[in-house]
Amino acid sequence: MENPYWCITSMSTPMTQQPRSLPEAVAEALAAGPVDSVVEYARRVVAEKLVGEVSPGKVSRYIRKALRLGVWGRLRRVSRALLYAVTRLKAIRSPVLAGIVSEILVEIELASTRGLAVFYGVIVSLKRGFTCFLGDLRRLVTIGVAYISLPPAFRYYG
Repeated sequence: MENPYWCITSMSTPMTQQPRSLPEAVAEALAAGPVDSVVEYARRVVAEKLVGEVSPGKVSRYIRKALRLGVWGRLRRVSRALLYAVTRLKAIRSPVLAGIVSEILVEIELASTRGLAVFYGVIVSLKRGFTCFLGDLRRLVTIGVAYISLPPAFRYYG
């Protein structure tokens, strides 16, 4: 039976490592680079894994989520107006508009516990070298929730 935690146990023996979901050179560059690049990468993972493709129906669901979480009032007025206008469209064809709306939806997602857990899960995984976890949403949430549950005195990534 294959060990489900092969990347933790194989850290001491690099010869037995299996292929990773993210190339090792990129992960090392992100971990060794400035903090902003790791944060941008973590935001991109949240956008890909949780937000996904942007559609007017999804935007209306995120508006309700923002109201429920209390984020709606903290968004800029222009962002709120844009989200409201996008819900009136039939489809979003412009990639620029989709990118802008996706960034706003990431802000809403980062206000939720799950979004914050994925965000911190990516950061902690990169800093500790567990690049094999970057493709698995469940493990990212688990790592992130474990990190968020730590007392603030023991958190060292932010």
